[in-house]
Amino acid sequence: MNQNLKKLCTLADAGTKTFLGLMSGTSLDGLDIALVEVMGTDKNTRFVLKKFTTIEYGSEYLSLIKPIFAKPNAPMAALCEANVIVAQHHANMVNATLKKWSLAATDIDVIASHGQTVFHQPNGKVKSTLQIGDGDHLAHLTQITTVSDFRQKHVAANGEGAPLVPYADFLLYGDEVQDRVLLNIGGISNFTYMPAKCNFDSVLSADSGPGNTLIDKVVQQYNLHPKGFDENGDIAASAQVVPELLSILLNDPYFTQSNTTSTGPEYFNTDWLDARIRQWKQQTQAVSISPHNLVATLSHFTAQSIAVHIDKILPQNSLAYVYVSGGGAYNKQLMTLLAEALPACNVLHSDELGMPACAKEAVLFAVLANQTLFSNYDIFTNSRNIPAVGLGKLSFPN
Repeated sequence: MNQNLKKLCTLADAGTKTFLGLMSGTSLDGLDIALVEVMGTDKNTRFVLKKFTTIEYGSEYLSLIKPIFAKPNAPMAALCEANVIVAQHHANMVNATLKKWSLAATDIDVIASHGQTVFHQPNGKVKSTLQIGDGDHLAHLTQITTVSDFRQKHVAANGEGAPLVPYADFLLYGDEVQDRVLLNIGGISNFTYMPAKCNFDSVLSADSGPGNTLIDKVVQQYNLHPKGFDENGDIAASAQVVPELLSILLNDPYFTQSNTTSTGPEYFNTDWLDARIRQWKQQTQAVSISPHNLVATLSHFTAQSIAVHIDKILPQNSLAYVYVSGGGAYNKQLMTLLAEALPACNVLHSDELGMPACAKEAVLFAVLANQTLFSNYDIFTNSRNIPAVGLGKLSFPN
């Protein structure tokens, strides 16, 4: 038998497995690295987050990704090269982080790598999604067994490749008392709804639309903040909402009639926004909108579009708890707007559940890899387009 398979068989009997969860999202702000100890499987899964860091991407990485990111006509040669170079960048970051943490590759059992999404297309001729940063390269360059490419099996089983969070949300955070919504506000926002005492067939999950992506684009376009995002929501809090434009944004078919459960910057991008600003100008005879007021309007748009989706799925009189993670959880104005848009809910940080808001997605991919390697998939039986499958592909170091 392959020695790496023997090692995994032995590891299956271990009480604790040590994972590195890697996440690189559509915000393109950096690589999240979570050192996670995982115990058990299924509903007995528990974790301890030992260490966490985010390594910001430099200009070299961004100049590689931006020309092919969410571009339907990206050059094939550039895409092919980027699949390797992203893995090299991520491997270098992992190796440097392990050295900083005084750890060796042999201290890590498995890497769980999301990779870098470059295109997501749930409404094409076929459903499809593409994440680059090849797992074989990552495993070889780090000398750590790697699980990667989590989204393809979901698509193969008639899902859309997103969201994947409901699998791990259910394992970790289903509750006997609370109706819970686990909301992640990254570039795109997604949520998992779990009523109290639920089985997986009661779980609902979808992308709610833009999270930070459009806000960040405007901040960067007009150089409104040196960090490239609206830190604490201060810009939005000090500016005025344009209600007519907000109404146009919320009237998009994705919120009013879409049966699609996932989206991305391929749809919600600056072209989409510019078209709706032109529509607003035609309807109101306005000449322009100030960048600050645009940030405020987009912040209200993010909060209200999330609320539209959550209101649709919550039973009447439900006193749900909404636990927020992702970069948006640190935007104080956005959190305030979200609480106002969901007055019947308790809006809290995911830290209240022992999950740091910044680390959640990296931790969840470690949990998903653990479930794929060391358990079965029948716990995920679901009739609502969440396939009961194991996610990820296995790569050995040599």
